[in-house]
Amino acid sequence: EEDTLYISNLAHGVDVYSLPCLEQTRRFNYQTKTNAVRHLVVARGSQNLLLSGDGETLVFDINTGKL
Repeated sequence: EEDTLYISNLAHGVDVYSLPCLEQTRRFNYQTKTNAVRHLVVARGSQNLLLSGDGETLVFDINTGKL
């Protein structure tokens, strides 16, 4: 399994990078109401990315990128 880094980006969503080369491989876009700290969770072997903060929780399908 490839090592992956997920970064919550306040401007547009979540950026995904492959490690160790730090090549951006994907972006999960969402509209944010405020610039707030987001908690991001991807369990090893999971097909979901969970993002929460500012009173809402978003669940993305990693394979399709859909909410």
